Amino acid sequence: MSRAVAAIVVLALIAPYALAQPEVEAQQDIERVAAEQQLQERIQRFVDMGLPQQAAVFVAALSESGMSPAEIMLMIMMAEEGGDDTMGMMMLLNAMKQSASSQPVVIDRGESLLVIEKGTLYIIDLEGVEVEATLKYQQGQALEDSAIMSLLGPMIGQARGKAQQAACMSNLKQLGLALHMHGDAHDGAIPGEDWVEATVAYAKNRQIYTCPSRPELPVGYAMNEQLIGMRLDEVADPSRTVWLFESNIGGESPVGGMEAVPAEGVHNGGVNCVFVDGHVKWVTAAQALDLIAQPVQ
Repeated sequence: MSRAVAAIVVLALIAPYALAQPEVEAQQDIERVAAEQQLQERIQRFVDMGLPQQAAVFVAALSESGMSPAEIMLMIMMAEEGGDDTMGMMMLLNAMKQSASSQPVVIDRGESLLVIEKGTLYIIDLEGVEVEATLKYQQGQALEDSAIMSLLGPMIGQARGKAQQAACMSNLKQLGLALHMHGDAHDGAIPGEDWVEATVAYAKNRQIYTCPSRPELPVGYAMNEQLIGMRLDEVADPSRTVWLFESNIGGESPVGGMEAVPAEGVHNGGVNCVFVDGHVKWVTAAQALDLIAQPVQ
């Protein structure tokens, strides 16, 4: 058989599958849209029942998505900003993981009871003493294949960003304390261009020099170059003077000015700064430029 004939034979064999592929993908898209619409409708029903939006998403996820309770707990914990209900959610999911037991588990949430028994979640209104909802839940479906991911994805991304910003602010708070401890031990002197090595003995943790949003930079913060060689008591307005700020310099011990501020910011269009008085604040990139440009004496 010649190569030309062989090629024709191969094309003839694969053509039906190649032509069918777009139809398969189109059908998958239609099914996914339908699943997402069904999920949205179910969530809205729970909202109409009086459940908060996030609680409605949570319950719908349990009953429809097929994700494991542990996976959903992780997503809810990331999506929420904490609160008194966190412990209740943890208890609920722990109970669900143990739901194979013949003994039911009851969780009191004030106005309602959650009863978990043999793979079923019951929501009971205590005021009317009636079952508001009865929901089956299951495990096994991959997280990325669930329709709920399209709803929780943005919330998770936003929550992750907030968590990173909070961790970054904690880093700077500790670094501010380390800088003050250095000053106390050196007659008020502000560290020079080797400020990282000068403060690490007081910080006792090199990880806090790295911003969690930018792990590729071993040191994600820069010292205000105007402060090099100064003493703490020489700073005119400590509460308005930036000491360290999130920078785009990198390096072992970054020092810089306005040019070192990331134009697009790091966290939601802004950067975290620690001021000479020790307080930490998030400011927009434009505000950071103005603050760093101010004379320090």
